[in-house]
Amino acid sequence: MNFPHPTSNPSSRTRTKVVIVSLVLICVVGLTWLVWPTPEPSYNGKPLSFWLEQARTSTRAGELRPVFPSMQTNGEYAEIVQAFHSMGSNAVPVLVANAKDSDLKILCQRLLDKQSFIKFQFTSTFEHNATAIHALSLVGTSALPALEKMLSEKQPTATAATCALGNMGSPEAFQPLCRALTNQHAIVRNLAATSLRSFNPVSPDMIATMNEMLKSPDAVARENAAFVLGLWGYSARSSVPQLLQMTKDKELPVRESATNALKLIDSASAARAGVK
Repeated sequence: MNFPHPTSNPSSRTRTKVVIVSLVLICVVGLTWLVWPTPEPSYNGKPLSFWLEQARTSTRAGELRPVFPSMQTNGEYAEIVQAFHSMGSNAVPVLVANAKDSDLKILCQRLLDKQSFIKFQFTSTFEHNATAIHALSLVGTSALPALEKMLSEKQPTATAATCALGNMGSPEAFQPLCRALTNQHAIVRNLAATSLRSFNPVSPDMIATMNEMLKSPDAVARENAAFVLGLWGYSARSSVPQLLQMTKDKELPVRESATNALKLIDSASAARAGVK
């Protein structure tokens, strides 16, 4: 018995053509999305994309970790800082778009990376996003509204925004970081607490904010507030009476956080109070 070759079937050939055309369209759309220029501000005659590349290749860009102002003033890096700061709010929309690539763009990049016909050189999605987030922190306080909005988004975006707020190191970033202490994602909460450690000297208003959080009905808020106060050490000594009360909190993580904070803030007072 002779069976027809699959390609001799008109409907099979049609389906094959549809698949090929669809794949070509996906590649074209993906490539266009990746390389199509978007309106962007400039500094000293050079577009934002140029400064993003400079930031990416510098020793401190492409990292999702706190970078405090004292680290941002030396050598060639100072010009990068000045560039983003000068572009200010004009750079924010482009940087936000770069900081949280759509799922479609990520998929297209992966598909283009896998094919072997034409090789493209792309910056990794992680490094691309991390550099944009880093740049947002360098823009300064004009990026705060966008970063606060990003805190309420999915985990990778919220995490990156928290890092940018910590990198900023400005007093204006304090309240958004405090709100991040109760974020639904544990990594965001931990990064916020670590970032708050950099606020030094600690003002009375900052201590008061943490003391209010110690009274929160949310156990996570109480736990993290105590943790931050402990990181501030002796500067938070006015919180000792309240922390002593929290060693009897109904939630074990809160009790442990308060105990550790007391030891870090004033170990002598903690010992006299019987805190072990």
